[in-house]
Amino acid sequence: MKVRTGLEVLIEQKLDLVRGRRVGLVGNHSAVNRNLVHAVDVLRSAGVQVTALFGPEHGLRGDAPEGKAVASGTDARTGLPVHSLYGQTRRPTREMLAGVEVVLFDLQDVGCRFYTYIYTMAHVMHACAEYGKGSSCSIGRIPSMGWGSRGMWWTRGLRRSWGSTRSACGTG
Repeated sequence: MKVRTGLEVLIEQKLDLVRGRRVGLVGNHSAVNRNLVHAVDVLRSAGVQVTALFGPEHGLRGDAPEGKAVASGTDARTGLPVHSLYGQTRRPTREMLAGVEVVLFDLQDVGCRFYTYIYTMAHVMHACAEYGKGSSCSIGRIPSMGWGSRGMWWTRGLRRSWGSTRSACGTG
């Protein structure tokens, strides 16, 4: 049995979803194909017009320390702008999304409420809706054993950017 990443399925079967559109990519070091080629490189080599990159906690290349603010800048490998979603803001601004028509989200996560990536995805989706972007598509992997939710429920008084919804501690 061959397991393919969402990135591979997009490139092999669904490229028409992003072909001819200006694409933003939310990713980190886990945004890779089976050969460990980063999603931005895979997309660009397939002719996708990537116009902006967005980095969550730990940054686009995964080299920022846990819990520390990440600065925006330019990706040294591609020359593309990298907008931090773990610094001055946790969600894309209108200006960050100005040259983007569709946003792809490729982050591997454990699906646990106190990890920030799931909230980064929610913030990106809300910003896309607010600023009239065509869609936001998740191509990342969030594993779950399918046995339902378990653990303590997040309470209203303790909500932060990484606990902004009522959810259980984990899945599986």
